[in-house]
Amino acid sequence: MTTFARPRMLVAVADSVGGSRQLSAIALLAGSLALAAADQTIAGAVAPDLKVDLHVDNTAIGLLVTAAYLLAAAGTIPFGILADRAKRVHLLAICALAWSASITVAGFADSYGMLLVAQMTLGAGVGGAAPLVASLAGDVFPPGARGRALGLILAGEFAGAASGLLIAGEIAAIAPWRVSFWALAGVGPVLTTLLLRYLPEPARGTQAAHGARGAPGAVPVAVPELDSGTVAVPGADGVAVGAAAMSGAGAEPNTDPVPSAAGESPTDPPAPLLTPSVAGNPVGRSRSDSGAARNYAIAPQAGGTPTGGPTQRTGVAAAVQALGIEPRPRLVLDRDPADRPLAWAIRYVLAVPTNVVIIVSSALCYFYVAGVQTFAIVYLRGRFDLSQELATALLVVIGLGVISGMLVTGHLSDRMITRGHPAARVAVGGICFLAAVVAFAPAFSVAALALAMPLMFLGAAGLGGLNPPLDAARLDVVHFRLWGRAESVRAMCQNLIRASAPLIFGFLSTVLGSGEDSTAVQGGGAVGLDRAFLILLGLFVIGGVVLLTTRRAYLRDVATAVASEAATARGSSP
Repeated sequence: MTTFARPRMLVAVADSVGGSRQLSAIALLAGSLALAAADQTIAGAVAPDLKVDLHVDNTAIGLLVTAAYLLAAAGTIPFGILADRAKRVHLLAICALAWSASITVAGFADSYGMLLVAQMTLGAGVGGAAPLVASLAGDVFPPGARGRALGLILAGEFAGAASGLLIAGEIAAIAPWRVSFWALAGVGPVLTTLLLRYLPEPARGTQAAHGARGAPGAVPVAVPELDSGTVAVPGADGVAVGAAAMSGAGAEPNTDPVPSAAGESPTDPPAPLLTPSVAGNPVGRSRSDSGAARNYAIAPQAGGTPTGGPTQRTGVAAAVQALGIEPRPRLVLDRDPADRPLAWAIRYVLAVPTNVVIIVSSALCYFYVAGVQTFAIVYLRGRFDLSQELATALLVVIGLGVISGMLVTGHLSDRMITRGHPAARVAVGGICFLAAVVAFAPAFSVAALALAMPLMFLGAAGLGGLNPPLDAARLDVVHFRLWGRAESVRAMCQNLIRASAPLIFGFLSTVLGSGEDSTAVQGGGAVGLDRAFLILLGLFVIGGVVLLTTRRAYLRDVATAVASEAATARGSSP
């Protein structure tokens, strides 16, 4: 019975994300994030031994992780540029080797200074993971399946973090802490080999084109108050209804990212009908002067770059067109942004309101996770008087809660979109933030482990569930030729914010610890840590409220990205 159930399950998962090729890509991209996360967790897993061997306190342990995040933030920008121009699979393979080299050196460190340098080198290489994986994911998975696919990929990241903590922690319980670094160093060369052999470089823009045509995995959207569940977007010989609008006919290309004018509503009246193709207007460009609409059908041409052709839009793109939501005119691009300067790209992606909200919200989540991840074992051992082995095992259970949340919310947000809730991705993210607060607040207040663990599991599920829908939403609101640089900006901001987390958590735990010995192996710093965990939960309340209030802006930014891709496709077509 079991023999046949597993293949059927794999087939079902493969179908839900676009096919077996996509499922293989999920495994490799998830493995890449998993290794990067695992390598970064080693210092936290062996923190009790480092505190004794190197004679350091919680603040010094926090600095090890902070230094890695700062270098990761610096590394994301050059990797983001390369992600938009170079072969991403090859770059990711090189990064995996660099990570292994760094933690090998860390295992040989005979002083705190040498270990700090090794951590900084690791961070510089890890900075390439986010922009490379995000750019590859956008071109591998169809838009209607991105929530599910990114849920699985991000589950790999947290599974890697949990595995890293488990492996490094258990090894540290029976061997010197150096062996924990060396044990994980051998995974990098294996991952490099698998990436180069089984993950072909995808053509850029392929899924942006296929999503417009109703690719496998892209499900038509049922928009409330509309008779049809999908929106037809004909090309040269058709008529489009309720299309997203761009600037009027004859207007200059909109290449300067400028915020919308004051008083501009998040959702404008429906765009006028587009006229059929006529001479001199082959792509159905509206000749109206009042914020007139232009809408272009997108289909693939050689090399995966979109061009004109009859299509049927699906997912969020279909919803914004069916609802007549117009884009932000000054953010619509009329030329391919691939070769635009880095400074322009940074200004542009930070001018997209939803992108900024998602960047900050995601960074708040990772900030908190970074702090908890660094001191979790110290906290569990001290708060509940546990051994290293048991604290590590319980931390893995909490990690399973994170993974559970990721697997649920990506799929949930995709289904909600198909059922007439186009802003589901940001809404689900906001709800996850608030759910985490409801679970974590009592978890850090009770003294009984039997009560605290279920609550921590639920809180971790809320944290894990936040990111898959938000990562999919980020791809929705940015032109596909900017995915690499947009992700590098996000990762840089995220790493800069979360780089401070270990130091802030460590410092707060020392200040709030009421004079307890924070350098003790068993129990040191636990009282201060639970107080720090509780105080900083306030950030989640802010993040949840902001996400829930940005739903309208998100739909308009989706319309802007769709219009930009259509316009640049027209400009590149013969």
